[in-house]
Amino acid sequence: NIIWRSRKEMFQTAFWHAFYYLLPIDKYGKEHPDWYPLIDGKRFINPPNKTAGWQFCFSSPGLVDALAKAIVENAISNHHSIESVSVNDGGGYCQCDLCKSLDKGVDESGNPILTDRLIAFYNKIAEKVAQFAPDLKLGVYMYHYGAHTPVYEIKVHPNIVIGLVHNSISVVFGHTNASKFMFDQISNWSKIAPD
Repeated sequence: NIIWRSRKEMFQTAFWHAFYYLLPIDKYGKEHPDWYPLIDGKRFINPPNKTAGWQFCFSSPGLVDALAKAIVENAISNHHSIESVSVNDGGGYCQCDLCKSLDKGVDESGNPILTDRLIAFYNKIAEKVAQFAPDLKLGVYMYHYGAHTPVYEIKVHPNIVIGLVHNSISVVFGHTNASKFMFDQISNWSKIAPD
């Protein structure tokens, strides 16, 4: 089935933790420490795990341009029509004042809701990428701190494809509250992100 094959190929290239791959911390950390998160008052440029537990400082000047360049180059060299720009696994979000100013509230467990921060950042990347590759789609995971729909009515760039992930086995086993949350989020996201 050609539709299944194309969707399978899209998900294999579109949704994976990509920050560490796009701008590796070993390659860029010394020259651009401001691209990496401020955690407990220090720039996180020598993490114990190079592929997880850290995110970019989304408010850092020059970062969006560097990411867009890496995304377009990767898409061209690999003949991709969709490229992942998803956060790394394991948290490690920047705690600088500019990044935190984009966050809007906490969830029912008291965790910060980072959706507005994430979507604003992804939109900037999508706008820059579209200048060089107008048809290139960007796949992004939205889960954990980013699973909630944005608090403010932020429009999702049309080239962004949302991969909504729920990190709870209770959904699989039909736990009512978890299932309701997941289905509500699917409904809410579909209104602002048609892909």
